[in-house]
Amino acid sequence: MSYRLKIFFKLFAVAFILLPPGLALAGGESATAEPPRAQAALSPGEPAQAEGGSGGEMAYFQAQALVSCAPEYRDYKKAAKLFKDAASSGNAEAKCALAKLYLNGLGLKRDAKEALRLFSEAAAEGCAPAFYNMAVMYENSVGVERNIPKALEYYRKAAALGSSEAKEALEVMGESSPQSGEFADRYILPLIVLALAGFVISRLLGSFRRMRSAKH
Repeated sequence: MSYRLKIFFKLFAVAFILLPPGLALAGGESATAEPPRAQAALSPGEPAQAEGGSGGEMAYFQAQALVSCAPEYRDYKKAAKLFKDAASSGNAEAKCALAKLYLNGLGLKRDAKEALRLFSEAAAEGCAPAFYNMAVMYENSVGVERNIPKALEYYRKAAALGSSEAKEALEVMGESSPQSGEFADRYILPLIVLALAGFVISRLLGSFRRMRSAKH
């Protein structure tokens, strides 16, 4: 095998070994769009996802049906009464739902202070939506004075309990990256691999030129 063919196969082997990993790392799906910032408390018709509180379950589900049905059939006043009955039995989900009615003034006179109190009680029982809604209130000054550190604290607690909305809000506020190491895997490592490949190829080409010059 001639010397030129040996050099060619060496260059080909280096490119084959080093370049594909870089291309694979750089590929993949495009980055997801930035999640929207939380702007208001969850709608009264959206059920809470907490597991706490077994008392008053029947009243809670009846009330939930009244606020989740078609708009023309909703009865917020009756739902508020049922939520109150369930909340008095210690149902955390009912407290959170009742707080949303107070916060939005649906079926009840709008009362942000009472909403915050109920959210706090529900949060103490491990209700993730309660933490999330308190965070929204403090971030956007909804019935309370704006307090970003407190909003972040509640977003973190809600996220720890599995709230996807809280996780998105934290990402928007710069508190966490979309995925650990994603930026390095997508951009930095491919550049390093390509740079190493370029260095090795340039050294081989330099050696090839020097040997050709020496022969002449």
